[in-house]
Amino acid sequence: MGMTSRAKGKVGERAVANILRDHLGVEVHRNWLGQSAQGGSDLAGLDDWSIEVKFCTRIDTADWWRQAQEQAAAENRAPVLIWRQTGAGRGLPDEWKWQARVAPESIGIDARGHLDMPLMTWIDIVRERITGEIAA
Repeated sequence: MGMTSRAKGKVGERAVANILRDHLGVEVHRNWLGQSAQGGSDLAGLDDWSIEVKFCTRIDTADWWRQAQEQAAAENRAPVLIWRQTGAGRGLPDEWKWQARVAPESIGIDARGHLDMPLMTWIDIVRERITGEIAA
């Protein structure tokens, strides 16, 4: 029997928190209190970002992106949607199995819509903002 949707979500949130912690050196953790009390972002620790994590069998980025944008607006932060499809990226390191969606203006690009990229690319952008150093 497979994991429940809620259990899979927790696994995904922990995995992404660990990846962010490992690659950014910032204490990122599940925002379980904020989620249950206010419907807030899934992860806390990156002050400029409202982080929504999805680890699902069925991809619905349009609906998830609306949710991420609403949460970010309520928190006065930039939205980032981080997702992974169950079973995707077999054989890749875990951090390369995840994707990220951001608003272009949140990363200094003057454009409409949204940008999708590998999670590790978004991490490189955030690291540069935190440290001022460009990733190798």
